Amino acid sequence: MEFILLKNTLLIILGHIYTTSGVFQFDNGIFNLKYYLNNNFNELKETNGVFGYDTDNLLKIQFTNGTIWKLSVNGSQLSYSNRISSMYPTKDDVILNRANNSDSISDALNNIKQEIATEELYYNENIRWSMSKEEIDNIVGTKTSTMSSKNITYATNTHSIYNNPYNIDETVYVLDKNQLKAYWHEVKKDNCTYDKYKQISDLLKAKYGSPSTENFNWIDQTYKDVPKKWNDAFRYSDFTIKTIWNNNSDFNIVIDWKYDGSCVISYCEKGYENQL
Repeated sequence: MEFILLKNTLLIILGHIYTTSGVFQFDNGIFNLKYYLNNNFNELKETNGVFGYDTDNLLKIQFTNGTIWKLSVNGSQLSYSNRISSMYPTKDDVILNRANNSDSISDALNNIKQEIATEELYYNENIRWSMSKEEIDNIVGTKTSTMSSKNITYATNTHSIYNNPYNIDETVYVLDKNQLKAYWHEVKKDNCTYDKYKQISDLLKAKYGSPSTENFNWIDQTYKDVPKKWNDAFRYSDFTIKTIWNNNSDFNIVIDWKYDGSCVISYCEKGYENQL
């Protein structure tokens, strides 16, 4: 095989947020790869190999274990349809986008982790209302545990402590007669601060626009006019927050920030909110 070597190029794997995610770094004919095998970010792997173009001008990368990937090139993007591990095959083409050459492999890996974690807070377009539990398990990449009450099933996906900047403890999917109607992220009680609420609400405002309502329910108004004290006020149980987006035709979003329990960011099929 004839190789034309690339140098000092950094490529980041993007794609479906629950497939393998990682970072390539190429230098002097050798590539190094750090990647996570699942969306819990608790199994960081590293490997290396060689790369270059073959005689047909097709870019290939070859692992030290002998596995060869053939990639297609489209301008500044590369893509492949293959697998890093036989246990975790990719279902769709994975796009490799060029990053700034000045980025280190660790910085790029942290950036993609942040992007994926942020995507968790947005309505997941891969999930469709009326999906079954089995279909949801296929989307989230792990088998959810369940609890049922009459026609309602609550399927829970517990989140890892790794790469969890929003401190999501678990995501609960609500299935009525095995049809998805709502889901919500629960934030750990110790992390239910005003600063955390603002971080999450600012992300959702940037994505979905201003909320329909944003209600601060002040029980004790001592610090009401002193925003820099609002973390203390929330810890002292002085107020709660409820923020609602209902301007989307398919779903509602509600942030329910309670001082006396876990805080949630919920997504509900339009018309089903009164059933929760």
